Amino acid sequence: QSLAFFLLVAPEHAPEGTKEKLQAWAQHMKVKTDNFWHYRKHSDTEWGHPRSKELGNTGLGGSMFAVAHLLDDPELRALGWSQVNQVFGMNPAEAHYSHKDPRRLKRNGYWDGVEVGWPIRDPGGAGRLGAVRGTLDGTPTDSAFPYPKEPMDTDNVAHSPNHWYTTEGWGLSNRCWQSTVTFATLGSHRLTVWDPERKHQLTKVRQGDQVLVQLRAALNMETTKVETGTLQVYQDDTFLKTINVKETGPNTGLFQSLDTIDCKKDSRLTYAYGYLGFEQKALLEVH
Repeated sequence: QSLAFFLLVAPEHAPEGTKEKLQAWAQHMKVKTDNFWHYRKHSDTEWGHPRSKELGNTGLGGSMFAVAHLLDDPELRALGWSQVNQVFGMNPAEAHYSHKDPRRLKRNGYWDGVEVGWPIRDPGGAGRLGAVRGTLDGTPTDSAFPYPKEPMDTDNVAHSPNHWYTTEGWGLSNRCWQSTVTFATLGSHRLTVWDPERKHQLTKVRQGDQVLVQLRAALNMETTKVETGTLQVYQDDTFLKTINVKETGPNTGLFQSLDTIDCKKDSRLTYAYGYLGFEQKALLEVH
């Protein structure tokens, strides 16, 4: 993941062979996940580590998303989404990796719509994160795959087969899961400029023209609210101003704003969103 990020933000400094290394890794991951769970197997003979399995696959999606973006590899990107789906129930327990703890429910600290939480939880967790909202509690062990031989007795977990594993209670802010959430947005951002009636996408404008700037980005955090975002505007390579874009309606994920071209003739106008490999730009020639 770090190697992919290096190539995203500083391709001119990446060592020779960096992209080829990522291509080899991508192929290796396709082999390791070539099973109906799309689970990265521990070895040729073991699904998970025989004694325990950390939540490594919650961060694997981030690596897959980053590398898939660089290689333009839709198959690898689909595998990245499989890692996300594992967290939300595509696993032998058919459960979210987070235990549906009454304390979390009481403080509105659990995901809406999740029907089944992880069957067991660590009583404390690293840093005593047991009650923290968003904490991930476990993953299947090797004995759970390819599918449990008998169902989990959730009323008598202590005497159930050792199909399940409780981890240290990682928080949602842990870099592993956070990186998957972050890199999942690669390839989904779009920044375009149109005439005010949105009939034609523009590449050339004149002084005084009014344009419609549209952005699709991972800014739709509240599905019931109209939200806003911010763009930077540059004349040639000099910062000119900041403009705000507003969501077209609740949960549309499309943000836009009207803007008036107010820079000199024969210059290049750039609308920009994002940083560090995630940036999107729309370029206009001003006549």
